[in-house]
Amino acid sequence: MNSQVTDQGSVTTMPDAQVDNDAEADAVNRAVLEKYDRESITRHITQGPVKYFIAGICILYSLFHLYITFNPMPALLQRSVHVGVGFALIFLIFPASKKSSRKRVAWYDWIWFALSLSGMGYLIYEYQDIVTSRGGMANQVDVIFSLITVVCVLEGSRRITGWILPILAGIFLAIHLLVI
Repeated sequence: MNSQVTDQGSVTTMPDAQVDNDAEADAVNRAVLEKYDRESITRHITQGPVKYFIAGICILYSLFHLYITFNPMPALLQRSVHVGVGFALIFLIFPASKKSSRKRVAWYDWIWFALSLSGMGYLIYEYQDIVTSRGGMANQVDVIFSLITVVCVLEGSRRITGWILPILAGIFLAIHLLVI
């Protein structure tokens, strides 16, 4: 039996054995690529509202950066939006492990998504009090949201670069805490 394969509009007939060999070769190539190229482990969501939700966030994220180019805002707010939305996208696009689904976003990734946006939202909401009435002195809620943001950054970094960056950051954080 033969199978039809389309290649840029043309239809060719290939034996089933050739199609199976091509599929196996693609699987092997994908496995090698995922082993050595961290960027190849992203999710490939092709259907549903999540695809459009992620695309919408990406478009708004780009428009925000274009907007602040011509209409500057305080650096602390600009950086908080950059980090908050950037890591929210990381949790939607990069799965937690190699065994995680590449077709849908897991429930715990939505929690990471919300946590990464919560630090940004808190800073935007409390910005005036932080820079004026408190004079930069952190209260207990500030510390909690700071810790949430640090944990989100460590987890997002692990998903993108592997374990080396979060381990090094943890070592330097521990040294800093010991010195203080």
